[in-house]
Amino acid sequence: MSPQTAELGPDQPNLDSDDAEHYTLLRESIAKVLEDRCDSRSLHDYIDGKNILDEDLWSHAVELGWFAISAPETTGGLGMGWGGLSILFAELGRHAAPGPYLETLVASEVLNGPDVRETCDDVAAQLIAGDISAAVPANGSSATGEVVTLLGSPSASVALVHDGDGHLLLLSVPAGMAEAIPTWDLTRSLVRLRTTDCKVIFKLPTTATSRFLTALALGIAHDSVGGSASISERTQAYLKERIQFGKPLASFQALKHRIANQASANAVNEQLCVQACATADQGTDLAAMWALLAKAETTDTFVNVAGDCLRLHGGVGFTWEFDPHIFLKRARLNEMLLDTNNQLRDKAAAILKTETNGLRTTLEI
Repeated sequence: MSPQTAELGPDQPNLDSDDAEHYTLLRESIAKVLEDRCDSRSLHDYIDGKNILDEDLWSHAVELGWFAISAPETTGGLGMGWGGLSILFAELGRHAAPGPYLETLVASEVLNGPDVRETCDDVAAQLIAGDISAAVPANGSSATGEVVTLLGSPSASVALVHDGDGHLLLLSVPAGMAEAIPTWDLTRSLVRLRTTDCKVIFKLPTTATSRFLTALALGIAHDSVGGSASISERTQAYLKERIQFGKPLASFQALKHRIANQASANAVNEQLCVQACATADQGTDLAAMWALLAKAETTDTFVNVAGDCLRLHGGVGFTWEFDPHIFLKRARLNEMLLDTNNQLRDKAAAILKTETNGLRTTLEI
């Protein structure tokens, strides 16, 4: 697959027919696995502690090579870039799939960069194979200290942490050292890690920090786009079945308008993510700006849509047995990850200001 076509993603008209087919097949295969194994009943059973859905899904992800989707072909990956990775994140979000996918794939993106790959080859290879999982900073600031809060599983083998000087440190995490932190989103996990208990494998260059920021923002954004579309579609199906005054709720014009507003917001965000992925794959100077804007807009929308869907379900929307609360909790965590959305917009504005100070227009960057 040529990088010139792959970098624009599956929804772009510039893809040739072979590449478009590859993306379509990838989307269908991932969706099929998640529909079969991470349906609503299985997800609720997992949250209730009745199955090990996270472990089962991880095993299938390893078998199907999901962790190798974006990695360069020269390193054993599929070379599909963010066009392929965006599909995976969106489908995981559509099903609120449990497991440390976001953090592990983000770490893999960072370590597979040309500036660190050779030094971290062993760890990068294990991440691509899905042999280990990673933990990453839950926020984008340079929060440091002896104890840090990370997005990741207690079983994570490696971690990325800020050193307070603009760099990321790659740490080896001894078994049992990552302590789980209770959180409202039971499909994800946060951990507390004492950095003095870990061994520093490598100090990454500052370019890796920028790549981390872009990758985490894009991962959260696509998870949010998928989740927002999914809970909206599930709510539409519920409104078609629920009868009030002898008519389906879906027939009431006021409710139609709310669903239409959701669909419109989701469609805009999908295109914003396409633009952000294109700049990330092309390595433009504004890649981080687009990624931060995508994260801010998509998570705001996800929170609003999930909240509206909960209310559209009526009283049952608040109950443990229905889906809205699962997606609303995931949306709220997505909203808080990285940094607050207002902070991210300020950072995006600062990037644009820096890049245009040299009298270049955005079309020249």
